[in-house]
Amino acid sequence: MRQTRGERPHRSRVDDSASTVSVALLRQVHRRFAEEEPRNLFYRAATFLIECAHQPSAKLSLAESLAVLLQTWNAQYYRFRGGFRERNFTGLEALLERHADTLAVWRGGRLGVDPIDPARVSTVFTDFEGELGPVGAAKALHLLAPSYFPLWDRAIAAQAYHLTLTSPAAGSYVKLMARVSDEIGACGGWSAFAPGENAVKLIDELHYCRSTLRLPV
Repeated sequence: MRQTRGERPHRSRVDDSASTVSVALLRQVHRRFAEEEPRNLFYRAATFLIECAHQPSAKLSLAESLAVLLQTWNAQYYRFRGGFRERNFTGLEALLERHADTLAVWRGGRLGVDPIDPARVSTVFTDFEGELGPVGAAKALHLLAPSYFPLWDRAIAAQAYHLTLTSPAAGSYVKLMARVSDEIGACGGWSAFAPGENAVKLIDELHYCRSTLRLPV
């Protein structure tokens, strides 16, 4: 799947959202996001748990760690389906086991550096969507490979990228990945970001503030 690492040549056509992105803007919005979105604590906690779950002496499994965020960030999805139950956890475990090898490769990937395999992404995304819905699938994949898979919600998909989340949403998600990759390129690539900064997450925060929270940023 992987090609030689290096910055992907930037496309000659950059979409409108990419043209409005810069590292300075992303850092400014990151501070605003931290002030406005208290649920980011759950993201930080789940990220920590998932990192721990990959260690040999982990106290929680990867599925347990992922379920922490899904029950908070994706609460609306489960609210109308009787809540998060044992069958949901079992389904999540099966997903992780089925795609373990592919997810392990993606975990170390960076969008804009590592290539997008539309067929493979579509297959895995569709499988996750069947269990978690299109928003939950993106959230889960992002946590499993945070520098490779972007987050989205309905407002971001529609307003920032002009995409639909109507199932099956895999085609839209592949387009989202390409557009976020363009936005990273418009910032100067990963080399423009400081160590520890996740370009994929920072771009999501920008569009979340603009499209979902409707903040003037």
